[in-house]
Amino acid sequence: MTMPTQTTTPRRLPRYRRAQREVNLALTPRDLEILAPVESFRLATSAHIASLTRGSNQGILRRLQKVYHAGFLDRLRPDRTSDGGSAKMVYAVTNKGIRELQKRGFVKEPTKTDWNYKNRSLDTLYMRHTLLIAHIRAVLTAACASHPDLQLLFWKEGRETHDTIEVALDRGYAAVPVAPDAFFALQDAKGR
Repeated sequence: MTMPTQTTTPRRLPRYRRAQREVNLALTPRDLEILAPVESFRLATSAHIASLTRGSNQGILRRLQKVYHAGFLDRLRPDRTSDGGSAKMVYAVTNKGIRELQKRGFVKEPTKTDWNYKNRSLDTLYMRHTLLIAHIRAVLTAACASHPDLQLLFWKEGRETHDTIEVALDRGYAAVPVAPDAFFALQDAKGR
């Protein structure tokens, strides 16, 4: 007499909390290609990461899931889109991810920032603003990668872009702070 075989379908991993079971993951060079831009952009959607990483979209999404459940990235809840659906998943690097990038030479400066705490305390306005900047940067980077005659020389953000300008007023001159979201340079094939 044969016993009926019972097949169990593997349970899906949760979307916004890490799996209870430990996820073993040996980071590959492509995983580092995923982690590095997320750290550099501060926040990135799965679409940004896919546009900047070699491989199929499905393969990249599977690796993102594993890298998240292994604790190298956080997933942040995205806003709803205007049609009521979900936006692309938003990722931020964790303390574990930063340590790995430092160990592998992708991040030079040591940090005392608790990225896990910062990721949990982001507000909606900050996330939207940061993702808009990330989107512009991802589009520029991907465009330059697909056009060999165009090169993104640098992208700077944060305090290194802050400056002041002197403006003329009725009562004299005043220094006015200037704090752009980013500063970048493109170069064409002729070196311009």
